[in-house]
Amino acid sequence: MIPRRTLGRTGLDVSILGLGGHVFPSGPPTYYPGPYGRRFREEEAYDLRRSLVETAVAAGVNLLAADFDYEARALGRIVLELGVREKVLLTSVIDWRAAPGEKPDWAKLDRAVLDRLDDLGFDRIDLPQVRVTNACRQGGFLDLLAERLDRLGSRGWIGPAVFFSPDLEPDVLTHGLESGRFPAVLRPYGWLRPQAGTDVLPAAAKVRAGFIGMVPFQKGWLFDCGREAGLAPDRTAALGLNWAFGREGVTSVLCGAASVIELAANLKAARETIPLAQAETGLAPCRSTEAFRRFEAEMMKAGLNPPDWGGV
Repeated sequence: MIPRRTLGRTGLDVSILGLGGHVFPSGPPTYYPGPYGRRFREEEAYDLRRSLVETAVAAGVNLLAADFDYEARALGRIVLELGVREKVLLTSVIDWRAAPGEKPDWAKLDRAVLDRLDDLGFDRIDLPQVRVTNACRQGGFLDLLAERLDRLGSRGWIGPAVFFSPDLEPDVLTHGLESGRFPAVLRPYGWLRPQAGTDVLPAAAKVRAGFIGMVPFQKGWLFDCGREAGLAPDRTAALGLNWAFGREGVTSVLCGAASVIELAANLKAARETIPLAQAETGLAPCRSTEAFRRFEAEMMKAGLNPPDWGGV
C-alpha cells in the first residue's frame, strides 16, 4: 500500500502520492505555451477517470483532487459509484479570489464553497484549496480569511484549508506559514520546478506545516527529457517522484495520468525508496536534452527564471 504522512497541523493522514484531477491524452502530447506542459482531456474522459480513481484507491491512495467544475462533478460521481467516500479525502479548488484593494466579498466565498459542494455531490470538502496573493498580506486580510474559513468549517462544509498562490507570488505563502495562519500549502514542485525548495518548502518544514507538491512531471516535460536521455518512462517516474518524496517537509505529491498503465508506474514508484542523491544522479542526464532546453526557454517566456540547480 502507498505510505501515508500527516499533513502538518491539519492532522490529516494523506497518501504520499495523490491523484490529480487532470487526465492527459495518451497520444503524442500537445503543449500549452509556458512551463506547465501538455494539454489535458476533459469531460469525454469519464470512463478513464473512473478506472484511474478505482486503481488509485485500491492501491491505498486517499488524496483525490479536482481543479475545475467538470472534474469535480466527475470525481464526485465516481466516488459515489465506487462507494469509497469514507476512504478518501477530497481536495478541490474553491473558485474565489479577492481583488487587491477591494473589500473581500465573503458571501461570494460562501457561494463558491456551496457551488463546489454541489459539483462534488457531497456535503463536505475535506481539504479546500484557497488561492491567496501577495496583496493578501495587507490590512489584516489573512486573519479575516482564517476567521471566515473557520466559520465555514464549523458548519461542516469544509475541513482545514490548503493555500496556494500564483507562480510569481510565493511570498504570501511563506508569510502565512511563518505567522502560523497556514496549516498546509500547495505549490508546483518537482525536478524541473524545484524553486519551492528554496522558499516555501523550508518555511513549511520549519513550522511543521503540510506541503503538497503538484505537477511533479510538468505534465509530460520530464518524460520527454527522460526519453531523450535514454530513461524508460517507469524509471523517469520513479526518479522524479522519489526526488520529491525525499525532500524534508514534503507530505504528498499530486499528479495526474494519461492511462492506468502510467498510473501503475507512479504507484510502483511511490512504493520504492530511491535515495535522494541517487535520484538526482539518475535525472542529471536530462539536463543535456533538447526537451530540457525547450522547457528552460518556456520558463523564461513565462517570467519564471530557470532554477539555480546548485542551490536547490
